[in-house]
Amino acid sequence: MTPRLLAIPLFIGFLILSCQDILALGSLDDAENDAFLKSVHEIIGCESCHLPGKADKIARSDLPGLCSDCHPNQYKEFARSVHWQGKGAVCIDCHGSHDIRLVRKPESKAYRSLVCGSCHMGPKEHFDQGPHKSGMEKTGALACASCHGNHDVQHPTMAAIEPACVRCHTQGTPEFQMGQQVKNLFEGIRDSLSLAALQIETADDLGLNTRKAMEFANDATGRFTKARLIWHGLDLKKIEEEVRSTSKTTEKVLWTVSSLLDSHRLRRIGLATAWIVILANVALLLLKKSRIERE
Repeated sequence: MTPRLLAIPLFIGFLILSCQDILALGSLDDAENDAFLKSVHEIIGCESCHLPGKADKIARSDLPGLCSDCHPNQYKEFARSVHWQGKGAVCIDCHGSHDIRLVRKPESKAYRSLVCGSCHMGPKEHFDQGPHKSGMEKTGALACASCHGNHDVQHPTMAAIEPACVRCHTQGTPEFQMGQQVKNLFEGIRDSLSLAALQIETADDLGLNTRKAMEFANDATGRFTKARLIWHGLDLKKIEEEVRSTSKTTEKVLWTVSSLLDSHRLRRIGLATAWIVILANVALLLLKKSRIERE
């Protein structure tokens, strides 16, 4: 067979494989296909993401790397985020898959970062009841991302509070001062819980029964979590009530562990005293015996 004739079956085989890929990617239902045609990715087509020779369905773990081909800066931020570390949300969870729109458009799943409430329902519920919701709707500001960021979301810390507040509220305003007031309340609870955890660890190392203290500690931690959720609604009265409740429970932890440690110290002192008395008596007996033997 001449090289020219040999090329014919090879070309036919290539067409068959190409058609198989095209047909495999043509399995979207009408609604999803219509959404894709209206999406920002319509211009790049299917094969930019669904590479030839690869499985039709892209694994979740492969999505960030795939999206990084066109969105490298967002990928770098995401790779530093809590969502990356926790192997939780990936790109499609916030932006959609075949229906991705520009994030500034109301049709976008990620519009104003309200999509965060899909996973973080507790914070979203309180946010919807607070003044930030209406204020941000009027200005068109991002909701969750205004304080937490978007691709580079980190674990919330006390150190992040002031920078988040000052982005919208000038220092010295009532709104800014409220944020710092809550920060101070939370720092006090956090420090008390840290001290309680340290004392429980000390008691555990001594072999003491810390079951009751742990029950109180878990209760206090749960109440503190509730206080942080309530904060998203900016209801200072409710926040203060939950902080007081957390503080009382934390005091129970500290008192319970302190009692255990005090009892342990008293037992050790008592044991040491007993040994001193015993050794003193032994010494006296030995002295008496020595005298008797000399006589």
